[in-house]
Amino acid sequence: MSNGPNAKRQRQKELRRLKQEQERKAALAKKRRTTFILVALGGLVIAALLFRPGRDRAETSASSTSTPSPNAAGTSAAPADPTKPLATVTTSLGELQIELASDTSPNVVAAFTKLANEGFYNDLTFHRIVRDFAIQGGDPSGDGSGGPPEKTVDPVPAGFRYVRGTVAMAKAANEPAGTAGSQFFIVPSDAAADRLTPDYAVLGRVVTGLDTVDKLNSVETEVANGEKSKPVDPVTIERIEIKEP
Repeated sequence: MSNGPNAKRQRQKELRRLKQEQERKAALAKKRRTTFILVALGGLVIAALLFRPGRDRAETSASSTSTPSPNAAGTSAAPADPTKPLATVTTSLGELQIELASDTSPNVVAAFTKLANEGFYNDLTFHRIVRDFAIQGGDPSGDGSGGPPEKTVDPVPAGFRYVRGTVAMAKAANEPAGTAGSQFFIVPSDAAADRLTPDYAVLGRVVTGLDTVDKLNSVETEVANGEKSKPVDPVTIERIEIKEP
């Protein structure tokens, strides 16, 4: 009987130790779960910061416009409208097609079509190429001073901007807005839009062959008439063919 109380105390002590051990293990497991959850949440936050859509769009936009032009709009354009005439311009650097603006510039398009069908543009040059601004040709004199005796006029659409791929008609500074002879220019870069006032009759837009426009825009030039614009090696218009809708 003398060992009874001692044995009871021993069992109680052992129970307390087991309980403490269980509590310690439970606390350790809880700590591990908490750490795992925090690490997982941290990973999700980092992933969100690294791959959020807004950041991707901004970086893509910055990389695609890292040079001022001429490729800001790529080498393709919206498909041609089958209800409008199409001019295929074959140059010494490749071919391009112009959808003619017969709806907004009927007089200019009719005159241009007549000249092209008569072979007027065959073997003329692009006498003036100002990089990222204008690729100008269609002058029989080859220096910017010539053209047919007849002139046409079409109003320029309100608020018009001469963006990359636009084809418009050149005119003398003292001629009214929308006046056109035979000389036309291709806009090789969106950057030109801020430098061109809405004074030039719209002939149309390039729908295929923007890679040819890029080649024309990149030719080596020398100074002529106070600007670096005359191609060192002549660039010619071999022919222009018109396809009616």
